[in-house]
Amino acid sequence: MKLFIAEGFVLEPSAGDFRERVLALGKQAEKAVLDFLRKSEITSRGPTAVRKRLHDHHVAGALNDLIARHHKLLQAGAIQDPDRHDLLEPVAGALLETSKRTTYVSNA
Repeated sequence: MKLFIAEGFVLEPSAGDFRERVLALGKQAEKAVLDFLRKSEITSRGPTAVRKRLHDHHVAGALNDLIARHHKLLQAGAIQDPDRHDLLEPVAGALLETSKRTTYVSNA
């Protein structure tokens, strides 16, 4: 859904309006997703059907420009989201810690 938010956004969990900002961004993204699908003559609105159609578009490469724009916004710092951007981040962190402990033990 974040792919469909055209401009950057800042979400700060400690802000008083955090919940309202998340809901507003969600509504904005939902509208953009449905508009995107409507342009492809897809009128489905159910979550499973929308997910399947977006998956089909992704496989076909129709989301590549949106993905590239999202990555550019992330790299430029225009998107500040407390949610993880990389799903493998926790795994990488755990592997790094394990590697450090193994190196320390083998050098001792």
